[in-house]
Amino acid sequence: MSDLFSKIRQATGFVNQNELYNQAFEKGVLLKKFFDAAGMFEKAAKKFTESGDQMMATQAMANSLLYRYLATGDASTISPLLQNLSKLPQIEVICSREMMPVGPLCAELDCRLVEAALSQAQDDQIRSRDLHKLARDKFQAISRNPLITYSYVPAEDQHNDRAELRCFYHAGMYSFYEAMTKKDSDPSAASDDLSLARQAFQRCNDQLQIQNALLGLFFCLTC
Repeated sequence: MSDLFSKIRQATGFVNQNELYNQAFEKGVLLKKFFDAAGMFEKAAKKFTESGDQMMATQAMANSLLYRYLATGDASTISPLLQNLSKLPQIEVICSREMMPVGPLCAELDCRLVEAALSQAQDDQIRSRDLHKLARDKFQAISRNPLITYSYVPAEDQHNDRAELRCFYHAGMYSFYEAMTKKDSDPSAASDDLSLARQAFQRCNDQLQIQNALLGLFFCLTC
Protein backbone atom coordinates (compact mmCIF):
# COMPACT_ATOMS: atom_id res chain seq x y z
CA MET A 1 0.00 0.00 0.00
CA SER A 2 2.83 2.37 0.85
CA ASP A 3 4.45 1.72 -2.54
CA LEU A 4 1.17 2.48 -4.31
CA PHE A 5 0.77 5.68 -2.28
CA SER A 6 4.33 6.67 -3.13
CA LYS A 7 3.69 6.12 -6.86
CA ILE A 8 0.51 8.19 -6.71
CA ARG A 9 2.32 11.03 -4.93
CA GLN A 10 5.13 10.93 -7.48
CA ALA A 11 2.71 10.85 -10.45
CA THR A 12 0.77 13.82 -9.11
CA GLY A 13 3.93 15.81 -8.36
CA PHE A 14 3.62 15.75 -4.56
CA VAL A 15 6.98 14.07 -3.97
CA ASN A 16 9.54 16.72 -3.04
CA GLN A 17 13.16 16.85 -4.14
CA ASN A 18 14.56 15.25 -0.98
CA GLU A 19 12.13 12.35 -1.20
CA LEU A 20 13.01 11.82 -4.86
CA TYR A 21 16.71 11.90 -4.04
CA ASN A 22 16.26 9.31 -1.28
CA GLN A 23 14.09 7.14 -3.54
CA ALA A 24 16.81 7.16 -6.15
CA PHE A 25 19.03 5.40 -3.63
CA GLU A 26 16.47 3.17 -1.94
CA LYS A 27 14.59 2.04 -5.06
CA GLY A 28 17.39 2.36 -7.58
CA VAL A 29 21.00 2.40 -6.45
CA LEU A 30 20.80 0.01 -3.51
CA LEU A 31 18.78 -2.46 -5.60
CA LYS A 32 21.36 -2.19 -8.42
CA LYS A 33 18.66 -0.74 -10.71
CA PHE A 34 21.03 1.89 -12.05
CA PHE A 35 18.95 3.02 -15.03
CA ASP A 36 15.93 3.61 -12.78
CA ALA A 37 18.14 5.46 -10.31
CA ALA A 38 19.39 7.74 -13.10
CA GLY A 39 15.85 8.75 -13.96
CA MET A 40 14.93 9.48 -10.35
CA PHE A 41 18.10 11.51 -9.79
CA GLU A 42 17.29 13.56 -12.89
CA LYS A 43 13.79 14.34 -11.58
CA ALA A 44 15.26 15.28 -8.21
CA ALA A 45 17.76 17.58 -9.94
CA LYS A 46 14.94 19.45 -11.66
CA LYS A 47 13.08 19.91 -8.40
CA PHE A 48 16.23 21.06 -6.58
CA THR A 49 16.73 23.63 -9.35
CA GLU A 50 13.15 24.82 -8.99
CA SER A 51 13.63 25.20 -5.24
CA GLY A 52 16.84 27.21 -5.73
CA ASP A 53 19.21 24.61 -4.24
CA GLN A 54 21.79 24.60 -7.02
CA MET A 55 24.39 22.57 -5.13
CA MET A 56 22.01 19.66 -4.59
CA ALA A 57 20.72 20.05 -8.15
CA THR A 58 24.28 19.60 -9.39
CA GLN A 59 24.87 16.62 -7.09
CA ALA A 60 21.64 14.96 -8.19
CA MET A 61 22.46 15.53 -11.88
CA ALA A 62 25.98 14.19 -11.37
CA ASN A 63 24.51 11.04 -9.84
CA SER A 64 22.00 10.80 -12.67
CA LEU A 65 24.77 10.89 -15.27
CA LEU A 66 27.02 8.58 -13.26
CA TYR A 67 24.41 5.85 -12.89
CA ARG A 68 23.30 6.27 -16.50
CA TYR A 69 26.91 5.64 -17.49
CA LEU A 70 27.17 2.62 -15.21
CA ALA A 71 23.90 1.24 -16.59
CA THR A 72 24.63 1.77 -20.28
CA GLY A 73 28.37 2.27 -20.72
CA ASP A 74 27.51 5.22 -22.97
CA ALA A 75 30.69 7.30 -23.12
CA SER A 76 28.77 10.39 -24.27
CA THR A 77 27.67 10.85 -20.65
CA ILE A 78 31.24 11.26 -19.39
CA SER A 79 31.86 14.87 -20.44
CA PRO A 80 28.66 16.28 -18.89
CA LEU A 81 29.28 14.12 -15.83
CA LEU A 82 32.75 15.63 -15.42
CA GLN A 83 31.31 19.12 -15.82
CA ASN A 84 28.91 18.51 -12.95
CA LEU A 85 31.47 16.77 -10.75
CA SER A 86 33.90 19.67 -11.18
CA LYS A 87 31.42 21.88 -9.30
CA LEU A 88 31.24 19.54 -6.29
CA PRO A 89 33.67 18.82 -3.45
CA GLN A 90 32.32 15.30 -2.89
CA ILE A 91 29.72 12.78 -4.02
CA GLU A 92 28.33 9.47 -2.79
CA VAL A 93 30.42 6.34 -3.22
CA ILE A 94 28.92 4.09 -5.90
CA CYS A 95 26.21 1.86 -4.35
CA SER A 96 26.47 3.67 -1.01
CA ARG A 97 25.36 6.78 0.85
CA GLU A 98 28.89 7.37 2.15
CA MET A 99 30.66 10.36 0.67
CA MET A 100 33.97 10.50 -1.20
CA PRO A 101 35.97 13.38 -2.75
CA VAL A 102 35.28 13.81 -6.46
CA GLY A 103 38.98 14.07 -7.43
CA PRO A 104 39.78 10.36 -7.93
CA LEU A 105 36.53 9.75 -9.81
CA CYS A 106 37.17 12.74 -12.09
CA ALA A 107 40.70 11.56 -12.81
CA GLU A 108 39.48 8.09 -13.74
CA LEU A 109 36.68 9.43 -15.94
CA ASP A 110 39.22 11.65 -17.67
CA CYS A 111 41.14 8.48 -18.54
CA ARG A 112 37.94 6.90 -19.82
CA LEU A 113 37.39 9.88 -22.12
CA VAL A 114 40.70 9.12 -23.80
CA GLU A 115 39.77 5.46 -24.08
CA ALA A 116 36.44 6.43 -25.64
CA ALA A 117 38.36 8.44 -28.24
CA LEU A 118 40.53 5.39 -28.87
CA SER A 119 37.47 3.34 -29.73
CA GLN A 120 36.77 5.86 -32.50
CA ALA A 121 40.34 5.90 -33.86
CA GLN A 122 39.82 2.58 -35.70
CA ASP A 123 42.68 2.02 -38.19
CA ASP A 124 44.36 5.41 -37.71
CA GLN A 125 47.74 4.25 -36.38
CA ILE A 126 49.09 7.72 -35.64
CA ARG A 127 46.01 8.80 -33.71
CA SER A 128 45.88 5.46 -31.87
CA ARG A 129 49.55 5.79 -30.94
CA ASP A 130 49.07 9.31 -29.59
CA LEU A 131 45.92 8.43 -27.65
CA HIS A 132 47.54 5.36 -26.07
CA LYS A 133 50.45 7.56 -25.00
CA LEU A 134 48.03 10.06 -23.46
CA ALA A 135 46.11 7.26 -21.71
CA ARG A 136 49.40 5.80 -20.43
CA ASP A 137 50.39 9.13 -18.90
CA LYS A 138 46.97 9.71 -17.34
CA PHE A 139 46.83 6.24 -15.80
CA GLN A 140 50.40 6.60 -14.57
CA ALA A 141 49.27 9.68 -12.63
CA ILE A 142 46.60 7.62 -10.81
CA SER A 143 48.44 4.29 -10.77
CA ARG A 144 48.08 3.97 -7.00
CA ASN A 145 44.34 4.67 -7.04
CA PRO A 146 41.79 1.84 -6.90
CA LEU A 147 39.65 1.71 -10.03
CA ILE A 148 36.11 2.96 -9.39
CA THR A 149 34.02 2.33 -12.50
CA TYR A 150 35.68 -0.62 -14.24
CA SER A 151 33.88 -3.32 -12.28
CA TYR A 152 30.60 -1.85 -13.56
CA VAL A 153 31.73 -0.89 -17.09
CA PRO A 154 34.62 -3.24 -17.87
CA ALA A 155 37.17 -2.45 -20.56
CA GLU A 156 37.21 -4.86 -23.50
CA ASP A 157 40.94 -5.46 -22.98
CA GLN A 158 40.03 -7.03 -19.60
CA HIS A 159 42.57 -5.08 -17.52
CA ASN A 160 39.96 -4.00 -15.00
CA ASP A 161 41.69 -4.71 -11.69
CA ARG A 162 44.17 -1.87 -11.14
CA ALA A 163 45.02 1.49 -12.68
CA GLU A 164 48.65 0.36 -12.79
CA LEU A 165 47.74 -2.50 -15.14
CA ARG A 166 45.85 -0.11 -17.41
CA CYS A 167 48.96 2.06 -17.51
CA PHE A 168 51.11 -0.89 -18.61
CA TYR A 169 48.54 -1.93 -21.22
CA HIS A 170 48.45 1.54 -22.79
CA ALA A 171 52.25 1.80 -22.58
CA GLY A 172 52.50 -1.43 -24.53
CA MET A 173 49.98 -0.32 -27.12
CA TYR A 174 51.77 3.01 -27.53
CA SER A 175 55.08 1.26 -28.20
CA PHE A 176 53.38 -1.21 -30.54
CA TYR A 177 51.83 1.54 -32.66
CA GLU A 178 55.08 3.49 -32.56
CA ALA A 179 56.75 0.42 -34.05
CA MET A 180 54.10 0.16 -36.74
CA THR A 181 54.91 3.70 -37.90
CA LYS A 182 58.61 2.79 -38.23
CA LYS A 183 58.61 -0.81 -39.44
CA ASP A 184 59.02 0.02 -43.14
CA SER A 185 61.48 2.91 -42.85
CA ASP A 186 63.52 1.76 -39.82
CA PRO A 187 62.98 -1.92 -38.85
CA SER A 188 65.72 -1.76 -36.21
CA ALA A 189 64.03 1.10 -34.33
CA ALA A 190 60.69 -0.65 -34.72
CA SER A 191 62.22 -3.76 -33.14
CA ASP A 192 63.30 -1.72 -30.12
CA ASP A 193 59.77 -0.37 -29.74
CA LEU A 194 58.29 -3.87 -30.01
CA SER A 195 60.64 -5.07 -27.29
CA LEU A 196 59.36 -2.27 -25.06
CA ALA A 197 55.79 -3.20 -25.97
CA ARG A 198 56.39 -6.84 -25.03
CA GLN A 199 57.87 -5.83 -21.67
CA ALA A 200 54.84 -3.64 -20.90
CA PHE A 201 52.39 -6.38 -21.91
CA GLN A 202 54.26 -8.83 -19.72
CA ARG A 203 53.79 -6.48 -16.76
CA CYS A 204 50.02 -6.52 -17.25
CA ASN A 205 50.03 -10.21 -18.26
CA ASP A 206 48.35 -9.62 -21.63
CA GLN A 207 49.16 -12.86 -23.45
CA LEU A 208 47.41 -11.88 -26.67
CA GLN A 209 49.34 -8.63 -27.03
CA ILE A 210 52.59 -10.34 -26.05
CA GLN A 211 52.10 -12.65 -29.02
CA ASN A 212 51.29 -9.72 -31.31
CA ALA A 213 54.47 -7.95 -30.20
CA LEU A 214 56.53 -11.08 -30.79
CA LEU A 215 55.06 -11.54 -34.26
CA GLY A 216 55.85 -7.94 -35.10
CA LEU A 217 59.37 -8.36 -33.74
CA PHE A 218 59.92 -11.48 -35.87
CA PHE A 219 58.74 -9.58 -38.94
CA CYS A 220 61.11 -6.67 -38.26
CA LEU A 221 64.09 -8.94 -37.59
CA THR A 222 63.56 -10.83 -40.84
CA CYS A 223 63.21 -7.72 -43.01
